[in-house]
Amino acid sequence: MPEYLVWHEHGELEHASESDGNDDEDRMDEMIADVGREYEKESPPEEVQKFFRLLAASDEKVHEGTNVTVLQAVTRLMAMKSKYNFANNCYNGILKLIIDLLPSNHKMPKDLYQSKKILAGLGMNFG
Repeated sequence: MPEYLVWHEHGELEHASESDGNDDEDRMDEMIADVGREYEKESPPEEVQKFFRLLAASDEKVHEGTNVTVLQAVTRLMAMKSKYNFANNCYNGILKLIIDLLPSNHKMPKDLYQSKKILAGLGMNFG
């Protein structure tokens, strides 16, 4: 941040020094690994397990021939369920159709219950 000013105790200003370029580096993976190391010898709490399932879904592609992740697909389906007030059976029927259209090695959840399990890491109640 070349134009950032630093205030000192008595009010004098000086320009901040140039950063070494590491300030903008995403270190989320390191932080998540640190959390994982805390639970190497014991089972993590349910909230942590839900969060890790959510992270896995955010990286896992629905199938090899797409760039859409499981988390993206499930959140879009849940948004449509909410927006158009789908019944649970309707959601399951649409999901079944989608699964029938996908290759056999897909990673989509099989029903609403499994979808909610994936999204539980968001800390939202999906009723």
